[in-house]
Amino acid sequence: MNHISSFFKGKGFYWTLSLCIVAAAACSFFAVKNIVTNQQNGNTVTEQQGGADQWDLPGAQVENKVEDVPVVQPTATPKPSAKPSAASASLSAASTAPSSSSALEEPADASVQYFVWPVDGQILQEYSGDELVYNETLKDWRTHNGIDIACEQGTEVKSAKEGTVINVYENGSWGQTVEIDDGSVVWRYCGLDAASITVAVGDDVQMGDVIALVGEIPAEQAAESHLHLEVLKEGNYQDPTIYLG
Repeated sequence: MNHISSFFKGKGFYWTLSLCIVAAAACSFFAVKNIVTNQQNGNTVTEQQGGADQWDLPGAQVENKVEDVPVVQPTATPKPSAKPSAASASLSAASTAPSSSSALEEPADASVQYFVWPVDGQILQEYSGDELVYNETLKDWRTHNGIDIACEQGTEVKSAKEGTVINVYENGSWGQTVEIDDGSVVWRYCGLDAASITVAVGDDVQMGDVIALVGEIPAEQAAESHLHLEVLKEGNYQDPTIYLG
């Protein structure tokens, strides 16, 4: 024990220092070796990626669509020419100028008539609908189911529209009556002169054809001379002025 103590007291300090230096050198050596190895491995991976082992990309372009993202296509506004050529100016003038024939043209149906007034005159009494009006002849209140058109006795009564005669008769209140069906409504002409009626049941009449002359209306004798005209649709009274424009 005395020898060991003497050894450490003499040369032991230097041996301990030497061992520490060797240990430090060994640690440094292994650290440097690890760094070099890691760098070599990194270079090898880089060379493999850049060499013959590259990925094979498809020949066709792959489109990755993103939903709900509007794509705005750029547009270019053409620059207008400073001055049009003479040829283009003449063509433009020719296309915008109306032709003489088109300027004189009228609508195709401008001359087409869809009805005529049975007689010419002012309306003395309008259609009342459900409203009661006073009748000067009968001295009572009642509905007026047609229109009264002022005209002198003996005036020609024309068919307002073409149609078929469906009835010819005498009515105690409205006098001689002719009914014509135009396919949509029935026209009832009242207060005609019996001797002047020119149509019979089953006859086809054209718009404007004379069917009789104006006579008397027993239920409206107190009023000025006139034609009483009614229109019925599916058996219901209608305002005749609706069908006379």
